[in-house]
Amino acid sequence: EALSMGINACGSAINKQIVSRARDNLSFFGYNREIISFKDINDIKQTYDTCIIDIPYGLFTKTTYEAQKNIIYSARRISKKVIFITFENMSSLIKSAGFVIKDRGSVNKGKFKRYIEICN
Repeated sequence: EALSMGINACGSAINKQIVSRARDNLSFFGYNREIISFKDINDIKQTYDTCIIDIPYGLFTKTTYEAQKNIIYSARRISKKVIFITFENMSSLIKSAGFVIKDRGSVNKGKFKRYIEICN
């Protein structure tokens, strides 16, 4: 979506199937499919203006509370601003990582709720 608006963007995921599907989508719309990589956020060394992070919740990618916590803490290291999308309310954990929640909301998606928090 960012690319369609002329925003410089890249992405990564820890699930190879998701990376493959994202690359196919980019290719279909004529974008460079290699901007999406198979990489764990804990291994990212670059810093970014803003990150949008969909925390794994076990449906497509196995996860644990500790893995989710590590993702949130790594987000603090690589970006000053983050938009978190979570399957459950993780406000306390997000705050414990040093983020200030500027805005929040939730949306029902099928049978479950997604929480969205905009943080600095």
